[in-house]
Amino acid sequence: MKIVEQNKIYSMSEEELNNLWNYCEILLQTWKGNDRVLEHSECFLVGYCILLFNQMRLKGLNPNPKMMRNALLDRLPEEEVKRIMIIGKDISKRGIPIYKKFELE
Repeated sequence: MKIVEQNKIYSMSEEELNNLWNYCEILLQTWKGNDRVLEHSECFLVGYCILLFNQMRLKGLNPNPKMMRNALLDRLPEEEVKRIMIIGKDISKRGIPIYKKFELE
């Protein structure tokens, strides 16, 4: 499975957006820092999820916004989760291209 480039999110169908959201949830729950799964920071993954969340809301879908926070709280202290969420929101507001493509190994 792949995370798609940011600009492709805007042309995805509702089903594709839901599938991507579910995949992002799995990534956040299984994140292990700088291991072979991902080489990018959690902040950027959260920023990507926030962009995806906003696009889903525009299409009338109702993704669970607590997913990101809860997935991070499973393994990080609350203060660290707050910091990651704040940085992620800032990244998404700027519209910075967050990911090219990566694959789970």
